[in-house]
Amino acid sequence: MTRLRVIVLLVLTALILLPGPVTVARALDPCDDPELSIDQRVATLLSQMTVAEKIAQMDMLSGRPLANTVQLDTTLAHSLVSPDGVGSIHDFYPASASLANELQAFIIANNRLGIPALFIEETLHGYVQPGSTTFPIPLALAATWDPELVEQTGHAIASEARAHGTHAGLSPVLGIARDPRWGRVEETFGEDTYLASALGTAMVRGMQGDKLCAPDAIVSVVKHFAVHSQPTSGTNSSPVSVGKRDALQFFLPVFHAAIGEGGARGVMSAYSEWNGVPCTGDSWLLTDLLRDQWGFDGFTLADMGAIRMLATCHFTTDSPGASLQRAVSAGMDMQFYDFPSGIFRSELLALVESGELSMADLDRAAGDILRVKFELGLFDNPYVDPDHAQASSNDSPHRELARQAARESIVLLQNDGVLPFSDDVKRIALIGPAGTSDYTGGYSPRNASAVTLYDGLAALRPEGVQMRYESGVSFLNAGNSIPSPALWTEDEASLGLDAEYFDNPDLAGEPVLTRIDPAVDFNWDTHSPAEGLPPDSFSVRWTGWLKPTQDVHGWIGVSSDDGSRLWLDGKLVIDTWDTGVTIRRHEVHLRAGERYAIRMEYRENLWGASASLRWNVGAEDMDAAVALAEWADVAVVAVGENDMLVGENRDRLSLELSGNQAELVRRVAASGTPVVLTLISGRPIALGDLTGRVNAIAAAWFGGEQAGLALAEVLYGQIDPSGRLPITFPRQTGQVPCNYNHKPSKILRYVDGDARPAFPFGHGLTYTSFEYSNLRLQTRSCAPEDTVRFSVDVRNTGTRDATAVVQVYINDRISSVTTPVKELKAFQRVPVAASATQTVYVAIPVERFALINAELDRVVEPGRFDLMIGESSEDIRLTTSFTVE
Repeated sequence: MTRLRVIVLLVLTALILLPGPVTVARALDPCDDPELSIDQRVATLLSQMTVAEKIAQMDMLSGRPLANTVQLDTTLAHSLVSPDGVGSIHDFYPASASLANELQAFIIANNRLGIPALFIEETLHGYVQPGSTTFPIPLALAATWDPELVEQTGHAIASEARAHGTHAGLSPVLGIARDPRWGRVEETFGEDTYLASALGTAMVRGMQGDKLCAPDAIVSVVKHFAVHSQPTSGTNSSPVSVGKRDALQFFLPVFHAAIGEGGARGVMSAYSEWNGVPCTGDSWLLTDLLRDQWGFDGFTLADMGAIRMLATCHFTTDSPGASLQRAVSAGMDMQFYDFPSGIFRSELLALVESGELSMADLDRAAGDILRVKFELGLFDNPYVDPDHAQASSNDSPHRELARQAARESIVLLQNDGVLPFSDDVKRIALIGPAGTSDYTGGYSPRNASAVTLYDGLAALRPEGVQMRYESGVSFLNAGNSIPSPALWTEDEASLGLDAEYFDNPDLAGEPVLTRIDPAVDFNWDTHSPAEGLPPDSFSVRWTGWLKPTQDVHGWIGVSSDDGSRLWLDGKLVIDTWDTGVTIRRHEVHLRAGERYAIRMEYRENLWGASASLRWNVGAEDMDAAVALAEWADVAVVAVGENDMLVGENRDRLSLELSGNQAELVRRVAASGTPVVLTLISGRPIALGDLTGRVNAIAAAWFGGEQAGLALAEVLYGQIDPSGRLPITFPRQTGQVPCNYNHKPSKILRYVDGDARPAFPFGHGLTYTSFEYSNLRLQTRSCAPEDTVRFSVDVRNTGTRDATAVVQVYINDRISSVTTPVKELKAFQRVPVAASATQTVYVAIPVERFALINAELDRVVEPGRFDLMIGESSEDIRLTTSFTVE
């Protein structure tokens, strides 16, 4: 008997002895027979289930109350897990694989039919569990233009997640990013349909492997279905106004590829409305298209709270029951914290009993979830090996893969020869707030941190090279936290502020905790601020006196993820109670030694908690940064974004550098020292006139845990940059949207500036150059069912080995509906040795040139097509044409 089976038997024995409604799993019956097809096993199990048990499969519970324990709280588990079972657990992230086994055994033992639960977690660019490998953000992975590497990344993430008991991951994000003001651009694979389809499908394949029941595979739940990624004004979850034809042409094919070619077994619906219909209640999206046309038979999951939002945000329903009826009838299978479990189950039961929800819809929803559980092998082997979990987390091959991904993601945007650093560079000035930032991007593994650029440059620094650092400015001009010596309690007896903590978001009733906080500068993330308080839905009030020890002529301000308010001398000066704010400032003139009554209130609703009381005292010093630049042979200015500027619900009005970062670049550039500008961000940055002031620019994104080492390797010339832009970099925010594949009637003209982007889609330099020649088309006439085949020679004209990214675009000259001026249809990463030539062979199915016509049919229309081969969407090296008969 294996060690794992012994552990499981011991756990089950212990659970059966526990108090509570324990029932041993059913005896072997046809749904346990692995010789039957999965559909037969699903049908057999459904025939044995009560209505309540079917509804239970559609329910998701939060595992967060159990997440910080090393032993299952069985009393709490009994209160959470119904005898009818449960469909899934989220936010569990167990401290050990043994704890995952223990909870799974408890669930199996405590429902009549012994049905296991799905453990569903976040896996965007790493399994969100402390200690897991952190890979570059998806937008950085897209910059690699390397589907094989992306597939390997998906497999690494899945192997770490499954080893810890997780069965499904909420990724990848398949939206087409056309408005980089949207904070979730970092989660996407960029602006192009074909590139995102290739990389998204690769990620799905990597996560799901050949068989879902394998110990290194999990279900990929692709999101957000659909057209969620072009919200009005670039603000998260806002309405989307994209016509059905454009959706079918540009946005939906990415999902179709991930499901049809990648085999994705989960789909998450979007919060947003699309052309007036909320996606979570859209039967055309969830049934007609997804199931009937595409043949999807995995499970659908609402984004968190999206079913509830049908009534509370979109006002298309008026009650929990009506919302559930609409969503499930439309094709939704599982809720995501929409309603407390009791309400969710009772409302659905009432709908079934009244006939408002059909048994066919109920069986479809429960059956979809059960089908995936069978595919995962959970009925045959619901447990994981604890020893395997320990060995697989952030192991050496995964760390090296993260470093390789970071290397390939770096895009050299501009270079006058200052890179790579020559042997004459003996003094390096690292300047800017991103130089020591270890932020790894949204939905990173908890407690993740990157090797900083400072640490990377220091670790790889050649002998005899000196390096010094000055921040100069902060990302946000967010000032500093007001320190304890300037804060006093109401009775003026202690430093700090009187704090009252409430177990609700409205400061209602009596506080459950009072204490003195030395300062207000908290980032509780998803944890409770203190014992007795929930991690969500709490509020805090701080009161006391502000006594500055020096004159302050500047501002005080607040920063919070959810709502906050600030009073000064009884006057409400900042109110972001309904929105939260990255930083909001109020101008002040305060005199040293005087006292000012101060009160700050904060409320936390959901997911992540942070609050800070700040001022501008001692915040920024550009003079020291400029003096450092004058000392150096080269200045590396690292600017960009942090977690307060980009991510979910971190949308921006402007794509320009925030705070005083642009002024810092100008002042350092004016020193006369060569400047290498490094952009560490989750979106394109609009640099305006800064491109003409610096010598080189590299986009390094949030490059994962190995980011600083990879970027240092590029700057020192130890590796050649090979990344290409998956998204256009505008010169100014006003150009948005500025995606490369615009329609021919777009007017590229402004009276007050250049309409051309700063750096186009597909752009990226290396430390060498390439020549393209000998374009040979196999045939110039083909049928819709044929494949266009051609070859091209790529010569490395330099003295360094490098990687070319051959990009193939087409233009449909005359079509029945308007089509873009060019569209990417193929690409290849091609390593080419110094002074060598590689012949590249390309085959493109003609079906890839199809359009959505006026009748909304997907067709390949006859006519002449231009074929363009280049280094970017603007740098076209060779052209020819062919005809589709």
